[in-house]
Amino acid sequence: MAARHPDSTRFLMTAHRLQALTDGIFAIAMTLLVLAIDLPGKGRDHIHLGLPGFLARHVQDFFNYALGFVLLAIFWLIHHQQFHFIRGVDRVLIWINIFMLMAVGVVPFTTSLVGNYPAETLAEFIFAVNMFVIGALFFWNWAYASKGRRLVDPQMSEAHVRAIRNRGLVLPCVSIVAAALSTVGPLLASYSYLAAPVILFLRPFDTRRGAAGSRAGAGAAPTAGGEDG
Repeated sequence: MAARHPDSTRFLMTAHRLQALTDGIFAIAMTLLVLAIDLPGKGRDHIHLGLPGFLARHVQDFFNYALGFVLLAIFWLIHHQQFHFIRGVDRVLIWINIFMLMAVGVVPFTTSLVGNYPAETLAEFIFAVNMFVIGALFFWNWAYASKGRRLVDPQMSEAHVRAIRNRGLVLPCVSIVAAALSTVGPLLASYSYLAAPVILFLRPFDTRRGAAGSRAGAGAAPTAGGEDG
């Protein structure tokens, strides 16, 4: 069965326009994360604590900043991987990405909630919901674009499509676990996100293997044609 090529007549804009907007929103959100960390002031409390005391007092804030930054970086990398193969965007894909970026823009706020209310289950739960919504929209983004090779490179192997889809499921699943753990211990929920980078290195989520399969399939096609001739 011949691979179905993306229909260029349905594209509203090039994928590069949407990628540029995405890069800008991610850059702003990642920069705003640091504002959740209070700078040393001139009050008596800061003088009494000294610099070591101030740093020790804000260890959890630094952790929250690093966690939010790394999670956003993972989402940004997944978006880059998806759009490396997406050849154009239609109306549905544009709105999936708009809602995705809306959720990304909320991350500095939900990260601040966790920092300001470190012992509150609700704060961790809201952060988990934020991560889940972003992850779910990333998954939907790829599922929509890759279904029937609607908007992606028609030469992609099924293994490669599946590997990228699997990567999109990691953070939503980790977020569900974090939301459940938030009812047991809020800090435990925060630390559970550290599993995400580890999981992404596992074989089922390794897009390099799928890419090798795509190249092998593309290289094998002319040979098969030659044998038929």
